[in-house]
Amino acid sequence: MSSLIKFVKDFAQDEEGLTILEYVIGAALIVIALIAADPWNGLMNKLSTTLNSVPAAS
Repeated sequence: MSSLIKFVKDFAQDEEGLTILEYVIGAALIVIALIAADPWNGLMNKLSTTLNSVPAAS
């Protein structure tokens, strides 16, 4: 248990570790924003409409 506490303390003091953590948090916020904005539904409808308007090959 003490090794886990030591690891967490060392990780918190390591500047490189904090930089990685900042990138992870930033990426998570971007993913949450994309999910909340739901651009995929509109994009899927436009793509489906475009593909349906292309004549079938004979």
